[in-house]
Amino acid sequence: MINKLLGNRYEILEKIGEGGMAYVYKAKCRILNRIVAIKMLKPEFGKDEEFIEKFKNEAQSAASLNQQNIINIFDVGQDEDISYIVMEFVDGQNLKDEIHKKGAIEQETMVSISRQIAMALEEAHSKKIVHRDIKSQNIMLAKNNMVKVADFGIAKAVSSSTITAVGSIMGSVHYFSPEQARGGYVDERSDVYSLGIVMYEMITGKLPFEGDSPVNIALKHIQEEITFSDNDNISAEIKDVIRKATQKSADRRYKTVSDLIRDLDYIKENKAFENNFSDETYHTQKIVPDDQYKILFTDVSDKNEIKKSEESSKVKKSQKKSDIKSEKKDSKKLIMTVTGALLAALVFVGIIFMINGGFGQNTDKDKIETPEFTGKTFEEAKESALENGVEISIAGEEVNNIYEPGLIAKQDPEAGTKIMKGETIEVIISAQRKEEVVVPELTGKKIEEASKLISDAKLEESVEYKFDQAEENIVIEQTPRAGDKIEAGQTVKITVSMGKEENNIELPTVLGKSEQEARNILKNFNLKVSYREDKGQSEGIVLSQNPSPGQKMSTGSEVGIVVNRYEKPKEVSYAMVITLPKDKENVRVQIKDVTKDTFIYDKTVKPIDLGEVLEVEVKGLPGELREYYVYLDGDYNNLYANPKVQF
Repeated sequence: MINKLLGNRYEILEKIGEGGMAYVYKAKCRILNRIVAIKMLKPEFGKDEEFIEKFKNEAQSAASLNQQNIINIFDVGQDEDISYIVMEFVDGQNLKDEIHKKGAIEQETMVSISRQIAMALEEAHSKKIVHRDIKSQNIMLAKNNMVKVADFGIAKAVSSSTITAVGSIMGSVHYFSPEQARGGYVDERSDVYSLGIVMYEMITGKLPFEGDSPVNIALKHIQEEITFSDNDNISAEIKDVIRKATQKSADRRYKTVSDLIRDLDYIKENKAFENNFSDETYHTQKIVPDDQYKILFTDVSDKNEIKKSEESSKVKKSQKKSDIKSEKKDSKKLIMTVTGALLAALVFVGIIFMINGGFGQNTDKDKIETPEFTGKTFEEAKESALENGVEISIAGEEVNNIYEPGLIAKQDPEAGTKIMKGETIEVIISAQRKEEVVVPELTGKKIEEASKLISDAKLEESVEYKFDQAEENIVIEQTPRAGDKIEAGQTVKITVSMGKEENNIELPTVLGKSEQEARNILKNFNLKVSYREDKGQSEGIVLSQNPSPGQKMSTGSEVGIVVNRYEKPKEVSYAMVITLPKDKENVRVQIKDVTKDTFIYDKTVKPIDLGEVLEVEVKGLPGELREYYVYLDGDYNNLYANPKVQF
């Protein structure tokens, strides 16, 4: 492939990597005169048309992501029988190589890397994109200490293909979530689990689960808890964050990567986790091993070895007795042979019986069939779940062509599957289909015209400036491509020419933009940043720049910007008192912070144990007025209390 011209545009320079599904090459874009990375599908994937189509769609979806910790996707193409993705070239090495070279990574660096990975996932999850294959091989460490996450959207395409076509997909089994190992429903919390495994690998220098086969490792993800050495120097807070991220049950992990980022920030700022907080999902806590979600597998291969050993021993004993008592009658030998055969049969039946549950609590008699929830509203499904003695939870939303918005479109496990009473069934709600719009043709147009076309098409824009042979302020690239249909509100990335590099350029304005936007616009200049407090402006907004906008400058010149940065006042605590009903033995209390539109408390308590008075600690900024809704036993139609707190 070296020196091959791909798509009449990309000149292959050298091979820089290989994964389970693709080769990675360093290449030069002849049109834009820049270095790029090209991920090229292996030949065995190129024959599957359904997979190729899925591959392109997912890559184009990932191209909509716009975040500094995500490797940018510039183009998706086909050259004869070669399918490829063109992406940002990162000058550095992947995290797996860094761990191999250094071993365990020190805590401060590990927290920084983990936080940047989580920031990338936060952006993807906000666009309903689940990575599905977070692993240290997919994390690139650039030479400027920037972390870049690769392969967004691609793993979803892999999961739709037959696993027999890609033995290499098992290479990610060290990072699989339990639900992936079981072939169950995968959502954002699966990425949280995989990130937790990467965090463990960084802080210890090794993976938590090893085995002699992929299946063996997958079983360990399902069955075994993550453990740390008693002699390590890892902080208790780091251990707790990793334990929470890698819980076997998705419901007990961080609900979002934003929650994980918040705890990492606590560690970064050397703040201790509070012991008596009201919202159990806010800070990290000590976690009791999740026994109720363990699935007990019987290792049939081990049983067979035991059986072979037992039978071999019986044969040897039988031969010894035969030598000593050879004078016994043939009839007696016949009786012994028959008896031995019966015993062997009983042992065999016993083993099969044990594999299928034995007399334990997991027999089919103790199980029920999963009710049918699809086509029902969530409220209807909750009533049905209550009648059948099972739990139900919403795992997410997605557009569905069969069921009307608001109805349950999918469930896991499926209806009719045998489950134990008390188990939780996750459901997907059919979402309202968003308006689809056609991406306009933007290349060759002035940036002002392109911006108007994007706005008129009900889309958002992201602008990148680069030197090019094209005239200054002309759009030279766009993603997605013109004519593609995407949802209204999505972002179109355009690359705008800054003219020839040797010419002076007019310094663009970055006033009023965020610091990151300013850095993106001015990234061809040496940049100095200073900070000034202005409580009348949003934090992180550029207040001034020097030189001022419009001045002619050359690339590499220094531009200084002043960004607003101020310290927010510290929160204060207040003990909110709620009188509980006297006529209930147990009551579920839920408290919603109306200001933040989030539940800050959700527990079942015994009123008599609390003296019929519940105290809940709430926090706010000095002078702030916050309103709260209190619900009992999940009855959201009747407001039990409506306290307001003046901090």
